[in-house]
Parts: sequence; structure tokens; C-alpha cells
Amino acid sequence: MNRRAFLHVTALAAADASMAAEVKMPHIATNTYPWGTFAKREGKTFPLHTDESLAAIAAAGISGYEPIISKPEEFDGIEERLRAHGLDMRSLYVNSSLHDEAQAAQSMQSVLAIARSAAEIGVKIIVTNPSPIRWGGPEDKTDAQLLTQSAALNRLGTELRRLGLTLAYHNHDAELHLRQSRGGKWSEVFTAEGDIDYTRLKRWLDQKNLQPHLSLEQAVEPGSPHTLDVIAAHQQSLRNAVALFAA
Repeated sequence: MNRRAFLHVTALAAADASMAAEVKMPHIATNTYPWGTFAKREGKTFPLHTDESLAAIAAAGISGYEPIISKPEEFDGIEERLRAHGLDMRSLYVNSSLHDEAQAAQSMQSVLAIARSAAEIGVKIIVTNPSPIRWGGPEDKTDAQLLTQSAALNRLGTELRRLGLTLAYHNHDAELHLRQSRGGKWSEVFTAEGDIDYTRLKRWLDQKNLQPHLSLEQAVEPGSPHTLDVIAAHQQSLRNAVALFAA
């Protein structure tokens, strides 16, 4: 090979490497809520944090675990099990009740106790959805209750920042997650197309130069298609999410 040909091949290789570097593969986690909905329709349960459950998530090709945590004791042995299945836990979800001043203080202490244990094993994001007045009920919070809730969220965010953690607000509308529906019913697999235009969302994120933490929450409900088991459905959801967010 002469010098000119060598330089040409080298330039092409460098260009290929540069293009590959520009396409950064996104890290995509899964929330544990959808796994419970898939299990429920089969008459089963999805026990959190167990080797069986973590193995199923790993079998789907997903590398991130975003569980619901209700008490610090749930962290016992979880780091070792995550490592054994090749999973990491960058975020977790906690419930909170923040619209009532009397409840808010106790709820914040519960969240912070969980957060301290979470920080020790490398968690970076604490996700919460402040509870409604009544789950499934029609009641709306009053302006005063919303002001109490927002003040509590600000205090909670400040305390979490002191622990090196970020507070993320879980907008509890079914399609504000990485979840898709068609005709108002949750689809079995996450796709960019459906009731929610995720391609448009991706364009907006690119315009703002934002690379958010991504967590699948493709759940099923009565009326959802029933053609795949939970692992196959999450494998397809993962492929579609990677194709969208790595573009």
C-alpha cells in the first residue's frame, strides 16, 4: 500500500470512529411497576429485588433497575444481587405525602432515610410522585395544599442535594412516562409512534441539548394487547427506545 492509499484508509477509519463516537448509546433503565402489571395479568406476582426478578430484567437486555423502595431495609443485599446480574441502580422511586403539613414532615423523614441508604450504593436520582388526596378519587388539592406540597418539595430537594442526590418529580399522568398507548389503551410494547409523539419529544430534547435519564415504564392494563410475555415485550421496548434516543 502506497502512502496516499494508506492516508486515505486511515482518514476513513478515523471518520468511522468519529461517527461511532457521536452516536452515544443511551442508558435505559426499567421501573418495576410495569413488571408487576405483566405478572398480574398472568395471575402471578413480581417480587421486588429478588434474584428471579433481577434475572428477568437482565434477560430482557436492560441494564438499569429503578425499583420502588418503601424502607431502608430493602437495600439489604441488593447491591450484591445487582452486581451478580450486571445491573446498576442510578435512580429509585419513593412514595411521599406532602400536601398536608402534619404528614409532610414525617414523609420527608422517611424519604431521606431511604435516600441516605441509596446514596451509599451509588444511586443518584430520587423520584417521587406526591400522593393525591385519595388514590382513584376525584378530589383535587386546594391551592393551600398545593402551596404546602411545593414548599415541601423544595425542602426535600435541598436536603437531597446535600446528600449528592437529585430530586426528580414523577408527573403522574399515564403518558408522561416512557410509556405508549394507542386509542387510550396502554400498548404492550413501547414505540415512538402512538397516542404520544415521542419523535417530537426527542426533537425537542435535542434542540435543548438535553440528555435525560431514561426509564421504561411500559405497563399493561385490561384491553392492552396480549401477544408477548414480559421479557419479550421489554426486549422489543428496549430496542425501540434505543433506536429513538440513540438517533
